[in-house]
Amino acid sequence: MHGSDRKLETMVGGGAFFESPRWHDGRLWVSDYWGYQVLAIAPDGATETVAQVPGAPSGLGWLPDDTLLVVSMQDTKLLRVENGSTMVHADLSAHSGPQANDMVIDAAGRAMSAPSTSRPSPTWRPPTWSGWIPTDRCRWPPPACCSPTGR
Repeated sequence: MHGSDRKLETMVGGGAFFESPRWHDGRLWVSDYWGYQVLAIAPDGATETVAQVPGAPSGLGWLPDDTLLVVSMQDTKLLRVENGSTMVHADLSAHSGPQANDMVIDAAGRAMSAPSTSRPSPTWRPPTWSGWIPTDRCRWPPPACCSPTGR
């Protein structure tokens, strides 16, 4: 099969700007940046608005307890989504530059977010740990995934 033999089909329309796609619990999750919302899309195209994010959503990830975290790009916050509502999980402003960006979360619950600058990204750990820890492992472009070994 060649690339020209493939047929692309639209799974869901109407979004303003989808980014940070993640596959989780049998659905495709996306941040609709200019739509200011997080969507979960089933294989049949059924779409659920999971959260409204007035600061423009970017990176998505899940904590070990399955709590969804969303980077709110324009106001540099890490939001926790519970029952359709968002609340601040961490303030990224001291670490992210003018805007926060994509994010991944490893199996231990460490969220790694890349700023929209070329400087190293901070690593945020759950509140029971020691808070922000600078790292030189994550540089632009944003992190895409964590391996089973945590790298």
